[in-house]
Amino acid sequence: LALITIVLGLQIPHLILRFSIYDLIIEKTPETRSYHRHVISFGPDEIIRIVFKTHNIYYPTVFNKIDHVAKALARIPGVEEVISLPHMKRAIELSSSMNLDRFRQVADKIELFQNHLISDNGKVTSVILILAKGVDQNAVVKQATELLKQEKIGTAAYMTGRPFFNHIFGRLIQREFFLFALLFFFLSALTLFLLQRN
Repeated sequence: LALITIVLGLQIPHLILRFSIYDLIIEKTPETRSYHRHVISFGPDEIIRIVFKTHNIYYPTVFNKIDHVAKALARIPGVEEVISLPHMKRAIELSSSMNLDRFRQVADKIELFQNHLISDNGKVTSVILILAKGVDQNAVVKQATELLKQEKIGTAAYMTGRPFFNHIFGRLIQREFFLFALLFFFLSALTLFLLQRN
């Protein structure tokens, strides 16, 4: 029993846990068919939001640094699209070039930007990563986390979204499995030792 526990316990660090809502779907229900139609129409909901808190998003060096980070995030394998304030500025500028003050005036009037890409006070912005379906989300989260450690923007940065929480949850479960296996091994060894003495 102890030998089996040791062998199985040694495999735990190699255990890969993937959590996706797709694994929990019961296929043959009307709700699932409706969900599939929704996904076909609107795309999957595999989104990571990275939030940056600064003193002023529209300060040129901050804005350019956000643009630099957003472009670096777009190069991570599995990231299908990145939506950021600088990205939106470039999209708007297709019709005419504008400076940051003018862009701020335009952005303040676009309701979709408010609380999705920028806060009311202009101090917080989001960079939204849309992941390809079926991608290894843990790998994307790890690379995005490493990039954020290297690139300091503003006073704070944090990540949110289901792929990020799945990654954290998976790491916690993996750690608990490892601790459980060690505990089980020691309890088994102790039990066997006590039984052998009698």
